[in-house]
Amino acid sequence: LQSLEHNPVYIKSLMRLGVAYRRLTNLKLSSFYLKKAKQLDPVDAAVEKELSRTLKTIDKRRVEYKQKMIRK
Repeated sequence: LQSLEHNPVYIKSLMRLGVAYRRLTNLKLSSFYLKKAKQLDPVDAAVEKELSRTLKTIDKRRVEYKQKMIRK
């Protein structure tokens, strides 16, 4: 976070935060930071890969939640 205080458009820090939040299962913050990194560098393959992973996890969790609610 300190690196973002000094340089709020530092893509590497944004990506690392996104990955860390995904691993902590905070998918909302993960996607926020990864989308911000993607806006700054739309062709970065590593950012795209991590964002895709996060969005797939979000979709998976949505499906699981809906199925759980249907069973009730």
